Amino acid sequence: MTEFKRARGAKEKEVRRKAILQSAITLYQNNPGVLPTTAQIGKDAGVAKGTLYLYFRSKEEIFLAILEEYHLNWLKTFHKNGQFDESIMLTLLDTCCAYMEDNPVFMQLACMSTSVIEQNVDSKVLLAHKNEQAKATKQAARSISAMFPALPEEDTASLIVRSYALLLGLWQLSHPTENIAKVLMSPSLQILKPDFSTSARHALEQLWRATIVNNKPEKSGIWKKLFS
Repeated sequence: MTEFKRARGAKEKEVRRKAILQSAITLYQNNPGVLPTTAQIGKDAGVAKGTLYLYFRSKEEIFLAILEEYHLNWLKTFHKNGQFDESIMLTLLDTCCAYMEDNPVFMQLACMSTSVIEQNVDSKVLLAHKNEQAKATKQAARSISAMFPALPEEDTASLIVRSYALLLGLWQLSHPTENIAKVLMSPSLQILKPDFSTSARHALEQLWRATIVNNKPEKSGIWKKLFS
């Protein structure tokens, strides 16, 4: 634990903020499913509780900031260049799934976001968070549409949101809590615990292929040849 002096400049404040977020992540990883208290986070970060409140009003606000950073980085995986074809699509979908696999805290927090985290933050903070999500989603959609003009930005943004919802649902099924996992150990119940790596990529591929093919019905033959 590093003891920080009072941060004065913008850079020092950003260093302090990142230290708080990193401590929160570390503590959460040590005990997944339970958000550490602000006192625990402050102690680990070397920040007095009163000082911590200058940056975040609650533990939920801290974890909303963490979740936002993960989510925005996930959306960046949709930023690609070149001609959109089947190879690009599969690479893009693999990358967005791999990001979740490489950063399990992202999905763990996302699973409790609506019921726990977002319920306990100030409405202005939540609105700012949602605005950032919407802005980043539209930017990602713009990148895809630039490669594939046949898919309008609005439709692409909707596709990205549906992709996220699909992956979140699959994550919850494939990563049950310990007591549920014990129940699902029976071979006859394994169908209820899909493998995330395989099922996520397969489900996304089906979703994206269907959207691309159905988006241009008058040229469906061409799209089917490209994405079938």
